Amino acid sequence: EMAVRILAVDLARDVYQLEPTNPSYRQLQLLAVLDASKRLLGPNRFVLAKEVSPFVQNVSASEVDQALGVALDRNLMPAAIAAAELAGQLGDISLLSAVGQKPSNLVAAILSGQRHLQFAAAKAIAEFDPRAPFPGSSYFAKLMTFLANSRATSTGVVLHPRPDVAGTLASSVSQSGLVSRTVYSPQELFDELNSNPDVAMVLLTDSSSSPVSVEIVQQIRQNWRSRQIPVGLLNRSFDRELRAEEVLRDDPLTWVMPLTSDPALVFSQIERLRGYQQPWPVSDVQRDQQARFAVSWLAQALSDPDSYGFYQLNSYPDALLHLAESRGWGQEKNQI
Repeated sequence: EMAVRILAVDLARDVYQLEPTNPSYRQLQLLAVLDASKRLLGPNRFVLAKEVSPFVQNVSASEVDQALGVALDRNLMPAAIAAAELAGQLGDISLLSAVGQKPSNLVAAILSGQRHLQFAAAKAIAEFDPRAPFPGSSYFAKLMTFLANSRATSTGVVLHPRPDVAGTLASSVSQSGLVSRTVYSPQELFDELNSNPDVAMVLLTDSSSSPVSVEIVQQIRQNWRSRQIPVGLLNRSFDRELRAEEVLRDDPLTWVMPLTSDPALVFSQIERLRGYQQPWPVSDVQRDQQARFAVSWLAQALSDPDSYGFYQLNSYPDALLHLAESRGWGQEKNQI
C-alpha cells in the first residue's frame, strides 16, 4: 500500500509540474501532499503550512477548503485531517460560510464523526475565533462540550439485556485494555454515545427486539458523535448472522460475527474490532489533550457572553454540570 501511495504522489507531482497553474493539477497535487504528509507525521503532529508550500506554491485558503471538500467526499481521511489543520493556520474566516444549502466543509468535518478530523476542524474554527453565528455554529459548540467531558479513558460499551451475558462480554473488553461499560437497553446505549466522548467500540447482540440490532447499528451511524465508532454485532445463529451481513454489507466499521461463550474467541474478536479504527485510533493522551483544549475554550467563551453568547452554551446544562463535577481542571473549571 505504501508503494502505491508513493507512486501516486510522484504521479501527481509530475502532472502538476507540467502546468503548475492548472487548478485541477494543483488540487491533485495538494491532495497527494496532504495525504502523504499526514500519514508520515501521524495523529500527534499537525501538518504545517511551511511543510506544504515547497510542493504547492502559494496555496490559498480557498484551495485548502476545496481539498477538504474533495477529501470528505472521497473518504480520504488523512488528507481531510491535514486540510483542516492547514485551514486553521491560514486564518480565513470566510471558510465558515455556507456552501450552497450545506454548511461549510469545516462543519461537515465535525459531522463526519472521525475524531481526529473533528478536533482538527474544531481547532481551526477556534483559531478563526468568530464573534457572530455561522452556519453550523451549534455543532461546533456541541462538539466542544462533548470533548470537554472526556475522562481520557478509551471505553468499550456492551449492550445486552441480561446482566450475566453483558458482564461476561465486558470482562473480555476489559482484558483488551479498554474500560468496559455495560448498558441493558438501546436507549441507555444512545444516551452513552451522546454523552461519553471516550467510547471507542460498541458490542451488541441480536437480542434486542425494539429496535432490532441492525436498526441500532444504523442509528449509531446516523449520529455525528458515533458514526465512526467500530461496532461488533454478535449473532446467536448463522441465519441471523447472514441476514445482518446483508443489511449492513456497506458498513465498513461494523463486524457481524457469531456469539460465542469462549472467552479467548471473544477476546480475539474484540482485538480485531479495535483495528477498525481508521486511519488511527484515538489514544488516551489525545483524548486528554482534546478535552483540555475544549475546556479552555469553554472557559473563555462562558466568561465573555458579549462575544460568544450566540453559541448559547447555557442550553447544554447537563454537559456543563457533568463537566463541573468531573476531574479537576483548575481555574478553567472554576470559570465554567
